[in-house]
Amino acid sequence: MINLYEDAKNILKKDPACRNIFEVLLLYPGFHALIFYRLSHFLYIRKFFFLARFISQISRHFTGIEIHPGAKIGKKLFIDHGMGVVIGETATIGNNCTIYHNVTLGGTGKDKIKRHPDIGNNVIIGTGAKVLGNIKIGNNVKIGANSVVLKNVPDNSTVVGIPRYAMSTYHKEITLIINIKWRNNMKIMAISDIHGGVKNLKKALERYKEEKAEKLLILGDFTSYFNSSFSLEIAEMLNEMSDNICAVRGNCDSYTFEEKLNFGLMDIRYINVNNKVVTLTHGHMYNRYNLPEYPGDIFLTGHTHCATIQKDNDIIFANPGSITNPRNGTEKSYLTIDEQEIVLKTLDGEIIIKENLEN
Repeated sequence: MINLYEDAKNILKKDPACRNIFEVLLLYPGFHALIFYRLSHFLYIRKFFFLARFISQISRHFTGIEIHPGAKIGKKLFIDHGMGVVIGETATIGNNCTIYHNVTLGGTGKDKIKRHPDIGNNVIIGTGAKVLGNIKIGNNVKIGANSVVLKNVPDNSTVVGIPRYAMSTYHKEITLIINIKWRNNMKIMAISDIHGGVKNLKKALERYKEEKAEKLLILGDFTSYFNSSFSLEIAEMLNEMSDNICAVRGNCDSYTFEEKLNFGLMDIRYINVNNKVVTLTHGHMYNRYNLPEYPGDIFLTGHTHCATIQKDNDIIFANPGSITNPRNGTEKSYLTIDEQEIVLKTLDGEIIIKENLEN
């Protein structure tokens, strides 16, 4: 009853069309669905499965909202309008979330395992969005209307778009864009083309600590087609700091390896940080000669194993090189970016080149 009262007050607070608490109690199908859900979930966890499902189907008939009694829902959920909302059996929803009509929190596969998404706190899911599979949506995430989300989404992100699969190619071409907003005055470090080099990765992570960077960008090719024996060790090392990693996939990264990671990979990402838009991509799909529609202020790629920083038409093109197999006379290297400058350094910490970022 306490949760229901908090749910009602939350709806009154969030909906400008709502005039008083009595409207919520009498006229809001999203609130009515929560009443049915709280009762059915109470029965479900006590193994009265048939009765719990029966009540949930009554709720679906009267409200147009289908919430499986096995789902786990936190406090202050606002289901606005509500018609067509579906929440699956193993889905979880955090506190203070808002879901609009025709949203699906759906499963993938037919096995009786965890197959629905986990939604964090303070998440907004727009009209018609589909969030599918056993994935994690972080806190303070906004998912745009009619988006399709199939991969993990980090905290404080905005997700828009629909994945497109090119089945004739080895890798999936993803048009889903995640805009990650980090605060200003932040130092970040970028590495690329690890290619199974465990010792070099350990050294790079030591540099990450010495640089006192707050986020680590990885531009793909964690492993290699020819040497995947160290993939599990690499995944375990990076999973320990997964909350501080933002990464894209390379042309050598298999989906078998990706499944070992606690953080999601994409083909391209956009980060708002230090009053700049930083674009991350490996380089085999998008690069300086095949730019995406919006390249951002700083365009980071890997793939060539050649470290460089160049400025062209107000865009800074940078490649941290490879921490394992540098080419064309370059050294094992990494990048750091802060509000003042972008710096290319050797894996031993010596400055190779830097570019001023201050206007």
